Amino acid sequence: MAHMEDERADTSHERGTLILRDPVHDYFVLPAQLESLLAQWPLHRLRRVSQTSMASIQYPSLTGTRFEHSLGTMHLARTAWREMWSRVDDIDGPKDFIAAVREDLENSKPFAGDKLDEFTAEWVANENAFSRDFVRNVDLALAAAGLLHDLGHPPFSHALENFFERNLSILVPGAHREQMRRKANLKVGAQFHEVAGLHLVNSLDWNSVTGISRELVTRILIGGPPDSWVAALHEIVSGEVDVDRMDYVIRDANRAGTEFGAVDATRLMQSIKLRALATDDMNRASAWRVGYEYRARSAIETFLTNRIRYYQWVLFHYRVVAANKFLEEALEELLEIERTSSPNANDTNISARFAELRPNLAYFGGPDRHTYRLRPAIKGSGVQQVRDFDTVRTASEVDDGVINVWMKEAARRARAIRTSNTQTVHRARLANFEALYGAIFFREQNWVSLWEDEADFVAVAESMKASLTSILELAATSISEMIASVDENSDEHGLLSLEALNLANIQIQMEADPGRGVNLLAKRLLYNVPNVEADDEKKKGTQLQPWEKAAAHPAAIIRKDAERRLQASLAFKPLQPGATSVKWIVSYQSTVAVKEDSEAVAIFKGNKIGRIGQYSALGSGLNNLTSRYPCIFAFVVLPADTERDLEVLRSNARKHFVEEFPDWVRTEFMGVPTASFFAIDGL
Repeated sequence: MAHMEDERADTSHERGTLILRDPVHDYFVLPAQLESLLAQWPLHRLRRVSQTSMASIQYPSLTGTRFEHSLGTMHLARTAWREMWSRVDDIDGPKDFIAAVREDLENSKPFAGDKLDEFTAEWVANENAFSRDFVRNVDLALAAAGLLHDLGHPPFSHALENFFERNLSILVPGAHREQMRRKANLKVGAQFHEVAGLHLVNSLDWNSVTGISRELVTRILIGGPPDSWVAALHEIVSGEVDVDRMDYVIRDANRAGTEFGAVDATRLMQSIKLRALATDDMNRASAWRVGYEYRARSAIETFLTNRIRYYQWVLFHYRVVAANKFLEEALEELLEIERTSSPNANDTNISARFAELRPNLAYFGGPDRHTYRLRPAIKGSGVQQVRDFDTVRTASEVDDGVINVWMKEAARRARAIRTSNTQTVHRARLANFEALYGAIFFREQNWVSLWEDEADFVAVAESMKASLTSILELAATSISEMIASVDENSDEHGLLSLEALNLANIQIQMEADPGRGVNLLAKRLLYNVPNVEADDEKKKGTQLQPWEKAAAHPAAIIRKDAERRLQASLAFKPLQPGATSVKWIVSYQSTVAVKEDSEAVAIFKGNKIGRIGQYSALGSGLNNLTSRYPCIFAFVVLPADTERDLEVLRSNARKHFVEEFPDWVRTEFMGVPTASFFAIDGL
């Protein structure tokens, strides 16, 4: 452990750094080594990407950006690392941890290119130098990972993430889609923005970055096998109680004007711990986990509670959910106008006119390898200058403003077409787009939410209890018959048995608490949707890699199809005889208050390692307390220039939903041709 104490001191007193002032963390420094990253265009794009999508429609001051959040995450990542390493004990195997990192970086296939970057290669070549510089270099790598962790967010962040994933083939050139697929293979199960982020990180101008291990940054962002050294470092930036969540809960909740940002980050930072879990045949530590000391229990409880309250009252406020969903649906309407074919020349002309309005949205459309430099090459330096400024700059200009301009221009054109009384097949879509545009940009009161809080939602669920219970009983009978018809040693029998257990749980919850039962049902029907096409390919013997399956049948497309089926079912009949047709919009939104599996935050009490649920009654009960919060939202939007009586509209829409939702559930259960409906727990 030579030089460790010196390194601990060195990391807190740096020279040549940029001092930043932040309303959340006060003063903090940007290490000089990161200034060249901060100067790059793709990172500056985040200055113009909203952190909380359309939440300012309800919370006017909630206007933060991904850029300031990334800086805050960078600062907390460094703080967490320095605090954690300063308290590492010999029993936690610090020398073995350092050796494991060096061995892996030296011998494994690089993730960040065809060969190790020059800085990392030189660092791992000398064992003494590696140990001497370990704390500083991990500090800088974690700082860079924190700075870059949200690089792949599309305009308006999560509100349009599914839109971009679903429409990748339209929005992004084919070569870049293939690069995205390769990145998806590095981090199977990653969200779309994480995959896009890996592509962007890899395409940055790393030649201008000195003193940072590109390979280590990439590995921290990707993560690794459970209890590996890379999983431990990844946990600092992306875990259950991580620096990413700490920053946005404090930052966003305070900016919204709520009390939910009251998180004791200081206590959490002072209690973060690296713990060795196992040893190899030579008695060397070989597995590690990052968690928190037992004394941080109250701070963790407060953090988890305030985080779920922030989701409930801010991000999942019905007006915020509506605005985010209206934005997504408005853009979908524009794409449908482009795609709708018609033999009528006027319709074709309108489609073409809207297609020409769509901007270049390939925000990660830069090169897969470094092919540009932000600064001109120095004359006589021998560095070959490859000019790709336009590609990188254009991609870095794809932000919230681009979406806003697109919608404004489309709204003007839609209005001109409708007011001219032009006969076109697009008239209904144009009216819907205008209505959504008005609700988003001008907060027009042209829509209703079928429920606005937990009590409203539970009342609707109670009204459907009898119908849904009957349908669930029929589904259970059908699954029982299927189980009896297959070989009990087959995989299908195991899947069906699991389905039966899951279905039984939904039945129990529906009987005891309809609100919770409808949430579980909505999760199965709108989120954990069976990938029937991929299932069929498997039966045909087609072996798909996870990333290939995701590319062929993205979860976002499958879930959107289920959503559209529900919307079509609700729209099939008018709300009442002779009523104006309306646009139905449904959305499934959910987050877990406390993880209950191996991903749950670890708590260290003496020599024991447990989970927060084991040491905290609040931690173990928080999921039950929040399980009745609405996860499914339903809205009705009136087309443009329609007379409005919103109270009558809400009353009629709720009655209609109570009648039609059970019919849709029945159709979904009986219409799925495979035996994997309930067995799928995420795609």
